[in-house]
Amino acid sequence: MAAQKLTKGRLAQILIMMAVLIAAFTYRTFTYNDSKTIICQPNSQCDVSFDGQTVTFIYQESAKVLKFTKTEDLTIEARNIEGTLTELAKNSSTESLAHPIDLQVTSRTGNSVSVVIE
Repeated sequence: MAAQKLTKGRLAQILIMMAVLIAAFTYRTFTYNDSKTIICQPNSQCDVSFDGQTVTFIYQESAKVLKFTKTEDLTIEARNIEGTLTELAKNSSTESLAHPIDLQVTSRTGNSVSVVIE
């Protein structure tokens, strides 16, 4: 490639692209969330502990019922295989969740754990 003279337009393009890349990396750095994934088996109790709190899940495969207990400080979102997203209440059970189940447990501080019941 032949050397070309650096024009004002080309310099502006380079500076704008650098600003966009720096902004993207900065945004991703500040919004990064180190989530962990825990895999649980159906028909057995699964205890998940993080941020000093424990959530217990039991998925009864034959009845397709998920039972769990949690503290008020935690939020649980369940995404079944069809992609339906629902927020689950305290000490609740849900019926007709498709298998496998992907659960996202989030604390008030923003820390989260992903629980997959296979």
